Amino acid sequence: MRIDVVTGRLFTDSGEFLKRLSCPLQKSLEGLSVVDDHRSHCDSCSRPVYNTAGLADAEVENLLAIEPDACLVVSTSQANVIMEPRRMQNRGDL
Repeated sequence: MRIDVVTGRLFTDSGEFLKRLSCPLQKSLEGLSVVDDHRSHCDSCSRPVYNTAGLADAEVENLLAIEPDACLVVSTSQANVIMEPRRMQNRGDL
C-alpha cells in the first residue's frame, strides 16, 4: 500500500485509490477500546477501527470492499506501507 503523507490518501501498490485516512473526531489510538489484535472500538462514534498492521494488502482491500467507510489505522512503520508525498496527486484521485 502507498500513502500520500500530505493528503492522507491510501492507494494500492498499483495506484488505485482506496480511502482517505482521517478521523473527523481527531481520536487517537489511546482513546479506543481494544477488541482484538486487528480491531478496536471508538466509543465516540460507535464504529469499529481496524488496525492494518499484520494484514496483507489484499485483506485491507477486501475489508474496504465490504465496509468502505471502515476506519483504519495504518502505521508508517508497517512493512507493506510506502510513504509517498503527493505521488498520486496528478492521477485524478483527489
